[in-house]
This record gives sequence, structure tokens and C-alpha cells, in this order.
Amino acid sequence: MSKIKAHVAISLDGYIAHTDGETNWIPGELAKEISEIHQTSEILLAGFNTYEAIFEQCAGSWPYKNTYVISHHDFSALANKNLQFLFCDQFEQISTLKKEAAGDISVIGGGNLITFLLNNGLLDELNLYIVPVLLGDGIRFLGKTYDVNVKSSKTEEYKGTTKICYILN
Repeated sequence: MSKIKAHVAISLDGYIAHTDGETNWIPGELAKEISEIHQTSEILLAGFNTYEAIFEQCAGSWPYKNTYVISHHDFSALANKNLQFLFCDQFEQISTLKKEAAGDISVIGGGNLITFLLNNGLLDELNLYIVPVLLGDGIRFLGKTYDVNVKSSKTEEYKGTTKICYILN
């Protein structure tokens, strides 16, 4: 069975982006590294807001392969060979992906999706890159979680940030 892994840059005060979705506070080298992790993953899971932000930044194209966008609405008309939309039975569909994927699955944001995965026991590994910046306001890393146990497996200084790897399940 594949593992679902998230790699997330967060500010010291717990935000993943400014209120407008901007992430210019993330060091370029770290942003590039996380993007490379996503590009080499077998499958990507993206929240709809993250999908929209990246789609806009990439001038109307999607830069990654084998992506499943999690949404509360049916956007299947936008699907293509590299992009699918999951809007119902998300737990079952993600569980099936996890069982059938040949390699690991990467989460490409955002906070709502990671919260959903945590609360449903679907996330196996959470890699946090804590960037030494205080945003003061923005898009929170996590929503309401329910009694989720995590275990820190590794902490290291990483390209000007502190990287903490948490194991779940």
C-alpha cells in the first residue's frame, strides 16, 4: 500500500500563505525543492484552492502529472489525462488510490485537505518546513482536528528552515 505524504512550508505563526494565497515569503530554494518532490511523485492530491492558485500562476496550465483535486463541487468538465476531480465519496476514493498506487502519493496543499486527511486517518507522513517569518495573518495550516496522534521521527536544519518529519498511523 502506498503512503500519503505532505510537504508543507509554514510560517512560525502557523500560516501556509498570505490571505490572498501569496507564498512569496517561502525561500526560493525550498519552494523549488518541494515542487520537485511533487513532480517526481506517482500521484498528487491537491485541494481546490491550491489547484486554482497554481493554475493561475502557470498561465492556465497544470504543471504536474497524475493529480487528483479534492473539491466540494463537481469540476469534472475540467478534467484531462493528468487531472481528475474528486467531489463525492472522497474518503473511499482516496483510500482506493492509496491501495492501488504503485508509488507514494504527495499532498500539494492546502490546509483544508491536510486537515481532512488527518481527521480521516489517511495521512501517513507530515513534513513541515518551518520558515522563520511571522505573517500575522493569512491562510491557516490546519483547521479543526480530532485527537490525531503524531510521532516526530526526525528534526533537522534544512535550507534556512527547520524541517520536522512526523509519522502518523
